[in-house]
Amino acid sequence: MSVFTKKNSKIRLIVAMILTLLAGGSVYYYLTSIHQTVPVVVATRDLIPNTIIEASDVRVENISKDSKHKLAISDTKQVIGTRTKDMIYKDMQLISSQLSGTNNNSLNPGETLLPLKDVIASPGLRAGNQVTVTVVRPEGVFSVEGARIYQAKNNEVVLVADRNKVKQIIEVTADAKKIYVLLRR
Repeated sequence: MSVFTKKNSKIRLIVAMILTLLAGGSVYYYLTSIHQTVPVVVATRDLIPNTIIEASDVRVENISKDSKHKLAISDTKQVIGTRTKDMIYKDMQLISSQLSGTNNNSLNPGETLLPLKDVIASPGLRAGNQVTVTVVRPEGVFSVEGARIYQAKNNEVVLVADRNKVKQIIEVTADAKKIYVLLRR
């Protein structure tokens, strides 16, 4: 009878070890599936206001999806060449409201917004795209370069440009038969 209980104990031990491994594997799989990471751009050093960001100033780091700020930037190409508005500390996520420049959707000093309605726009325009405004008037065709898209929806766009360009665009769009907003290549 003692042989029977020793055999039974070994089987119970093996079954317990297998179940423990399966339970541990299941918990590990569950935790890794719910803990998703996303890329964000972080500062490699402290950046004071009015610093032009260079490639060595930033890196991409994967963080928990729950820890990502809703305005955090995920690609270094979007921040290189922009200027900091606020103090950004080392290892801090870069968010769009901390930056100014042509690579993001913020206004630089001397720039203003210009909404245009009933335009024919290049398909797929996005914030930050450099555009040319081409206008058909009775006197001929006029083009103004040097604006970028702030927002584009259907046949309406909001442009960002310096005040002189905005003035030129307003002058050429008055009495216009057609207004085209075309992506600059």
